[in-house]
Amino acid sequence: MAFLLTLSSSSNPTNKPITMVPCLLFFTSILHLLKQLQKYARQRNFGLPVYFCECDQCPEATQFMATVTVGDQIFESSGSFNTSKDAESDTAKVALMSFLMENFQEASTPK
Repeated sequence: MAFLLTLSSSSNPTNKPITMVPCLLFFTSILHLLKQLQKYARQRNFGLPVYFCECDQCPEATQFMATVTVGDQIFESSGSFNTSKDAESDTAKVALMSFLMENFQEASTPK
């Protein structure tokens, strides 16, 4: 299920609500995040997201960090994770939140 975040802006001269891309704060499923990023990239003709995972083996545990390339942009996970899937999911979330902020800024900029 997707949620839409609708905001009114004082910089919006028509006072029409600004509807943004699906709000990603509510998604918890790893697979859902990966699919959402793939869908977003496909809609923007960026091609498929490409993930790269690094593994750091400490004496205590194995930790994973990931990056994802979407179009010409590269996003990194916000930290290290116990599984590669968690690292990839976090990276997808980082990318989607970045795109959400870009879309918000574009929508709220007076034209």
